Amino acid sequence: MKKLIVSLIALSFVFAAAKAEITMPKIFSDNMVIQRNAPVKIWGKADPKSRVAVEIGDIRRISGADKDGFWSITLPPLFESDKPRELTVYENGKPARVIENVLVGEVWVSGGQSNMEMTLGESDGYQEAKSRVAKNSLFRIFEQGRIDFSKQRRWDSAPQSGWRITSESEIGKFSAVAYLFGERLLNELKVPVGIIQTSLGGTKMCCWLAREDMQGVDAFEKQIENFDSQMIGFEGEAIKRKAAEHAEKVAKYNKEKAEAKAAGKPFRKPAPGKFTEYGNTYSFHIIPEYLFNAKVAPLAGYTAKGFIWYQGESDSNAVDNDDFAKMFERLIESWRKYWGNDDMPFIFVQLTSYSTNNHWPETRLLQQKAAKELDDVYMAVTIDLGTEKNIHPKDKPEVARRMAMIALDEVYGKDMGDISYPMLDEVSYRGAKAELEFDLDGKLKMSGEARGFEVLSDGIWKAADAKIIGSDKLEVSAKDGSNVEGVRYLWKCWAKPDACLFGQNGLPAAPFSDVKKAE
Repeated sequence: MKKLIVSLIALSFVFAAAKAEITMPKIFSDNMVIQRNAPVKIWGKADPKSRVAVEIGDIRRISGADKDGFWSITLPPLFESDKPRELTVYENGKPARVIENVLVGEVWVSGGQSNMEMTLGESDGYQEAKSRVAKNSLFRIFEQGRIDFSKQRRWDSAPQSGWRITSESEIGKFSAVAYLFGERLLNELKVPVGIIQTSLGGTKMCCWLAREDMQGVDAFEKQIENFDSQMIGFEGEAIKRKAAEHAEKVAKYNKEKAEAKAAGKPFRKPAPGKFTEYGNTYSFHIIPEYLFNAKVAPLAGYTAKGFIWYQGESDSNAVDNDDFAKMFERLIESWRKYWGNDDMPFIFVQLTSYSTNNHWPETRLLQQKAAKELDDVYMAVTIDLGTEKNIHPKDKPEVARRMAMIALDEVYGKDMGDISYPMLDEVSYRGAKAELEFDLDGKLKMSGEARGFEVLSDGIWKAADAKIIGSDKLEVSAKDGSNVEGVRYLWKCWAKPDACLFGQNGLPAAPFSDVKKAE
């Protein structure tokens, strides 16, 4: 009997050991890229109070799981390595998880809305990129489920999430800007590159922040209040289900439309609108916090070099515009907080040219304000790009090039030459003329005749003349000789045809507006 009891006890330990399992978020999975030259945070779940170790190469660090099984280990900085390694996680001294084909290099997080989400297959440069893909074996992208919501803060990404190795058959599905940005880093830095992709078309900034981080910004608080009042009884899973159903309807609609067009037949079916639940209609693109919970929270803290961001279209409206600068500043501060680095570089795209009724000129100015006032925040000017009737222009290779040039020069310290965009620095008003001084590294250059300039005279904005009077100075005057009380350039949504002021490096001057202060 005594032997039987001992055997049963031993067997119970075997079953307990068999049940033990190390689990980790999908950001820690095969083909991952680890950030070089920085402490690397690794985390997961194990049996409560168990002893956990993480090992890569000859580096090994040990910690313990808490009473709920959560554990976190920080590895010392690693040198770059293009040789695939294994990262092994041990529980109580035994191997419990092995992550294969791990590289060490540079990692960036990309976010935003549709122009960041827009795939390489939909953009210019796709065929050329396919021809180069064989050289990019050291480039990986972490992809998540496209539409994924959660009312509660999630610990892990959607089931289909994972690191993808670039291949000719895959790259067309990747974000064009993220892919082409990463490819340039790979070619210049000669180290592995990983991009963590988290974006969704049409989304407002409120979608990408935790609720507590939106407090104190009026526009955010109004969006939360409006959502809460309309969604009483509307549970998070219902939102996710309805969003998925809506996406299926849109896909079916697009397919039927394309088939009808190919067959030369008319197509009259109405396009799917917003999804409805409990008698309420609410677009999943403007739900506060839910995208953060599902697509940012599971990634937050994964060691990375910086952020690239392409968004602003959905927040450029009359209601939110006054608070845009505060919203954008809060988003930058909060993402840096989630990643535990208050100085983490943040590179974003200023709104390009497009014909719309929203307040894009004002928004561009507020975006520039953020880049000017916040440390380690950089803006790529794209006013000379875009498509008049398409909010999703295909000229993504140039957008990615400009962002990558900023990263290489400002973040990595590589001398990329003159990468400055002429930015208005100071205006001197002198009767019928205004003298404008710009901040740039090179010289101003006028492409064709001066156009897109206006002056404020007698309370009215009028077309103006402009001429370069020095390497960094411009003179603007009223065509009728009246006194100048203000000056602005490209103060319109669709501005590309009038973009004429550049640096000698070919990069466009940022749009501006200035009004003479009362004496």
